[in-house]
Amino acid sequence: MKASPFILFISFFLSCSNHSGQSSTSPSTELQIETSSPTSERLPPIDYPKDQAAVQVFPGIPYQKVIAYELNGRYGHARAASVFENRTKKQVVLTKPQVEEFLSLLNDRKSYGYYEMACFDPRIGLVFYNVSNEIVAYLSLCLQCNNVRSEPALDFDLKIPSNSGFTKKKYRQLLEMFNAWGIPHEHKNPFME
Repeated sequence: MKASPFILFISFFLSCSNHSGQSSTSPSTELQIETSSPTSERLPPIDYPKDQAAVQVFPGIPYQKVIAYELNGRYGHARAASVFENRTKKQVVLTKPQVEEFLSLLNDRKSYGYYEMACFDPRIGLVFYNVSNEIVAYLSLCLQCNNVRSEPALDFDLKIPSNSGFTKKKYRQLLEMFNAWGIPHEHKNPFME
């Protein structure tokens, strides 16, 4: 017997209601992982672009480097700018092939089509910098909630929450990708496994 979409949605919502501020540590990898200031310290003011026009190909702006940050997933930061507020000590400067692999998944409309949950407690954030080391685009992802927030926003005309989440296949690819980067997503969605 198939579950109705409403029951699935309620189940997803409830599964995301268990908010934990702790993240487990992972073994070190061969990737170069840098550390930043502890989460208890406030980050200095960061000048980043806000409210850019939506794009169909992210980031839609030339960039020179991309840094992936592990985020602490604190509840209540339901926006792309979480990447500036919720950092732990882990960050990785991504290689060009890593960025291309991620963007090919993110920018493929076929990567989406499953439910996303109402919560958003991001654990991974990416910041895109131009040649002058200025921030030109950024995003935060929560695979427990099965969604992403970005600036500029992706404009795929997806209906929230019914088809704006990642498909199960793309969800698993993202988990593998983050593990390969040395920033595993510890809080997984049991409905996507």
